[in-house]
This record gives sequence, C-alpha cells and structure tokens, in this order.
Amino acid sequence: MVNKIKLFINNNKKIIIIYAVSLLCHLFIFNFLYFNYGPGSYYLDKDGLTANDTQHYVVIANNLVQGNGYSRFLDPPYQPDGFRTPLMAFYFVPFIYFLGFGSIWLAMLVLNLILSLIPVFTFLLARLFISEKLSFIAGLLIALELLFNYRSNIAEPDALFILLILLAVYQLILFLTSKNQKRIILSACWFGLATLAKPVGIYLLGLTTVFLAVYLLYEKYPLGRAVKAVIILNFIFGLIVFPWLWRNQVVFKVWSFSSVAGYNFYKYYTNDFKLPDETLNISAEVRDPLRYPPYQNQYLDISLNRIKNQPYKYAAWHLTGALRNLLASEFPAIIVYGHGKLLPFQYERANQTNLTKAFVGKNYLAALKYLSAPKNFLYTAQFLIWLIFYLLILLGWLKSFKEDKKAFIIFSFFIVMLAYFALAAGPGVDAKYRLPAMPFLAIVLLFLFQKNRLIINTRVL
Repeated sequence: MVNKIKLFINNNKKIIIIYAVSLLCHLFIFNFLYFNYGPGSYYLDKDGLTANDTQHYVVIANNLVQGNGYSRFLDPPYQPDGFRTPLMAFYFVPFIYFLGFGSIWLAMLVLNLILSLIPVFTFLLARLFISEKLSFIAGLLIALELLFNYRSNIAEPDALFILLILLAVYQLILFLTSKNQKRIILSACWFGLATLAKPVGIYLLGLTTVFLAVYLLYEKYPLGRAVKAVIILNFIFGLIVFPWLWRNQVVFKVWSFSSVAGYNFYKYYTNDFKLPDETLNISAEVRDPLRYPPYQNQYLDISLNRIKNQPYKYAAWHLTGALRNLLASEFPAIIVYGHGKLLPFQYERANQTNLTKAFVGKNYLAALKYLSAPKNFLYTAQFLIWLIFYLLILLGWLKSFKEDKKAFIIFSFFIVMLAYFALAAGPGVDAKYRLPAMPFLAIVLLFLFQKNRLIINTRVL
C-alpha cells in the first residue's frame, strides 16, 4: 500500500503541487474572511440578511428547506423566483437541511476544496498543447490568480461556473483527439450544469456547436458522424437544462431560462438611453416586477427601443464597457464587497472620471488627462499590463496558425469565448467577467514559448 502511494505521488507530483498551492491560496482567503469579517462574510451579511444579490442563493436554499418554495424573499408572500438559476442554491440545501443555516461557512469550505481543482484541470488541458513544464506554469498562474481565489469564497456561482466550463471544454477537446463518444456526452453534461449555474452558459452552447462543426469539417471527419456529435452535444445539454425550463413554464406560464437578460438590459445596459414615453403593464401584487419572468418581454422591448433610438451611441457604450472588462482591475470588487483588509495596500477606486462615458461622449481629452495624471499611474499601468498580456496571446495564436491549423482553430475558440464573456457583460465593468476564459488564455499565452512542436498531444490521454 505504501509503495502504491509513493508511486502515485511520483507519477502525479506536478498535479499534487498545483492543487496544494491552489488550496493554500483558497484557504488563506477563506480563513482571512472568517476571522476578520465573520462566517457571514461569504454571503455579504455586513448589513444583516437583506436578500442582496449574493444572498439570493443562500436565501433560496433556506426557503426550500423551510418549505417556502424556490423563493429569494425573506418574508411572505414567498413568490417563486425565475431570476436565479438553481445549481448554486441547490448546493447549499443539504448543508442547511442537516446542519442549519449557520453551516454556510462549511459549505463554502467544501466548495473551496472543489474549486481548487481548477488549476489542476488547466494543467491537464494545457498538456494537450504545450510541454509539461509550461503546463505546470499555466496551472500555477491560475492557482495564484487573486480574483479567482476571492470569488471562490463568495456565495455566487462565478467560480463554480469557471470549473464547469473548464471541465466541459476539457472533455470536448478530448473528444476531438480521441473521438470517444463518451467525451462528447460528458462535455454536454458539464455545459448543461454550467448553464444551471449561470445563464450566460446557454448562448455559449451555440458558439461551441459552431466550433465543433468547423473543427470536424476541417479534419474531414465523416459528415454523418460529425452531425451525430453535434446532435449529441445539443441533445444531452437540452436534457440537463429542460427540467428548469419546464419548471418556469409551469410556474410562470412562459418559456424562460432566467429573467436576467431583460433585467440587465433594462436596468443597466440601456438605463442611460431612457425614452420619454416608456410604459409598463405590471401588477402591484408582484414583489419585484423587474425580475419577474412574464414581464421580461416588456423590459426587453423597451430596451430594444432605447437602442434603436441611439444605435451607434449604444454600440459605442456597450463595446467600450466590454473593452474595459478586459482591462479592469481585480481590486474594486474586493473593496465594494467590504473586504478591503484583504489587500496588503490601500486601494482607491477610480471614481473621478467615468471612462466609458468619456469615450462614448468623445471627451477624449478628459480621459487622457485622467489616465496621464501622476496620481493615477498604477490605475493606468494596469491597462498597459493587460494590453501586453493580450498582445502576447495574439502572438501565441498566430504562432499556432503557422505550426498547426487544428490547434489554431481551438485557440480561436478560446479567444472567441473571451470576447463572448466580455460582450455578454455589457457596459458593466467588472474583472470577474473575463475570469472564465483565463485558463484557456494562459495556454495560448504559454504556447508562444513552446520550443518543440507539441500540438494536440494524444500521448497524455
């Protein structure tokens, strides 16, 4: 038995090191929040249980246990919710059911143990494209990523979504290299679960379907088998998400996966483009009309009318926000959530100038003065660092075009995912929106430094 353990350790040293580093980083933040802000810090209870956005998931789980149904309200009437998708809420249910609401800290600890696997799967995916040494670096880069480790300790599904998307893409690439049908089934399952964690995953399926078709056609895979793979991917995905769609149809009488799209477009994306003659037909009995699925078509229609009224200005607004998502600092969210002690230095949020409004309003001089001011040196430096990062990724992507077109297609998919996540966030600026693409971008980046040709390395399967 001892020899088997030694053999396992020797064969998996890099995996063990990556997981250990990742777990230590996760647990450091977990303990820091617990001892500095209390066990309620994981769901932002600094003002008590108020059913804020982060608390929705634990409140829904508690209501399910208390027999109040799938509701995010703290008091009667417990109207059903169609805004938050169920995976994260369901995760908390067994902890609350068996140990009470006070066990949320334990649920977060267990979740940290799970999410610490993200760098490990980054390493495993990277080994298909680059050397083991560079793959090890890729795993460590993700393990040390501050915002990822912090988000893993907040009761929102962002970090869980990263893990599920990474598992989905990993199985998808394994299918492309092995043509084992089991891999495409597993990939579809992970994509389905990711979408039940965050609704943004539902449109990612379309991009994945296009990528899968393009890759198989380029590889001259038999057309019938290629079509079968695409059908399997979408069918299994549908099986995973359909129960939630059906639930919403039964409860709200509309086919809706989540009301988040209408809510975001109306309240955030187009709020600065309001029209004078907007009207809504809503009931006073509905506690939160903005997040009520049957009203989402109204909010979307109003949002689209706002966009039609100023299409070019809105496009500039949206695209500028998406660009800033790619360049945004990782620190503001920590400050906003009230956990500033976590940072070993003082960080002031840059509120003096709204860069998105400055660029959309063509007030370039104000933006330039702000970015060039000595007191904003660190704020501007982060933009330059991220620009260099993306430039290196571009070079790695171009290198793959030169060396292997199949890897180039896969890397193109990785970069399209980054663009999708940034664009899906709209003009709202938060570095968390680029996080799901970071494991994939780390691989493209390090491919630039790959000396020996090692593309789609089936030897590691």
